[in-house]
Amino acid sequence: MKPPTSLDQRITTALRQVQDQPYFYKSEVAAALFGMRDVAEMLKGLRKRYPEWRLDQIVRRDVETQIGRRLQDKDRRGIRLYECYAVGGPERRWMLFTSMPAEALQKVINETRELGSRIDRKIALYTRLHAVCLARPGATVGDVIDEVLEEEDTALG
Repeated sequence: MKPPTSLDQRITTALRQVQDQPYFYKSEVAAALFGMRDVAEMLKGLRKRYPEWRLDQIVRRDVETQIGRRLQDKDRRGIRLYECYAVGGPERRWMLFTSMPAEALQKVINETRELGSRIDRKIALYTRLHAVCLARPGATVGDVIDEVLEEEDTALG
């Protein structure tokens, strides 16, 4: 495992600042990190020195991506450290998985079931498309998709 970078350390610090709340948003982690004096000064320096490149915005987006990756981290057993669920609006509500109450866990379960159901429907469609393509040598998905979708619509009533 590679040693943590200074960005990794700052993300850890920002997460510690927000994770003890009942829940938090990814934007709060980013705000805590971008509010650190050295980070804020670095971004200000980039903006001032290279305004036409918008390097500060590039760095911000990359840091937000890194925060998102960190929120996907797992423990040694493969269990996520943080979990989230939708609450309406653009952001998801995050919390330490081990601090998650039953009602929040139920929301995660429901979202996971819905995602699984959508994936199952996609696999079934793709499997049917594959079978029809194999039955017609040289056929592509574009050649058969309307027919397959029409058959499914008919089957569903």
